[in-house]
Amino acid sequence: MEVLVYMLFTLGLFFLGLSLGALLENKRIRLVDRLDNLEKTTQEILLPLASKVEHMNARRQEPSLSTWTDYEQEDPDETMKIPTLHKREKDGEGKETW
Repeated sequence: MEVLVYMLFTLGLFFLGLSLGALLENKRIRLVDRLDNLEKTTQEILLPLASKVEHMNARRQEPSLSTWTDYEQEDPDETMKIPTLHKREKDGEGKETW
């Protein structure tokens, strides 16, 4: 009798997990379909606008006036230092301030 209860409990738990997995899979499929639909709609709207914007972007591209600086090559030890906090003396009220 006890084995039958354990077996029924195990089967019930298995089917509960199976149904939960099916529900989650159904929700995931609906979300993926919705995202695909939104992506298609967005592409239908934005692709015609992209051809109008490309010539504007071509005019706005300018060479960069600033150059990238590699601070590790400049001073590698400076990048490894951790800033220190110095403790100030007590103020007039007797509280320690940083």
